[in-house]
Amino acid sequence: MLPFAYVWIILLLASNYSQFWHQYPSVFVFGVGIMLTNMTGNLNLKSCVLVKYNSIYPDPFIFCAILYADYNQLVEPSVLVGAYVLLIV
Repeated sequence: MLPFAYVWIILLLASNYSQFWHQYPSVFVFGVGIMLTNMTGNLNLKSCVLVKYNSIYPDPFIFCAILYADYNQLVEPSVLVGAYVLLIV
């Protein structure tokens, strides 16, 4: 259940605090979808080989760090866009 909580928390935080949300909400939804797809794939793979699934991922914490820099405008917008894209990739 934790990966689904990540989705709602990330989208809620992005919609309230990111300067890019109003222009590009579909990019945030796409990024969260890619993250959830990765988490689901790991769950499926680990359940097939009977390995314990760890639902704590660094992606949401990295997103929060980027969002903090975004909200407080600590770096240039082009650097923030690159950080968001790099997180998706």
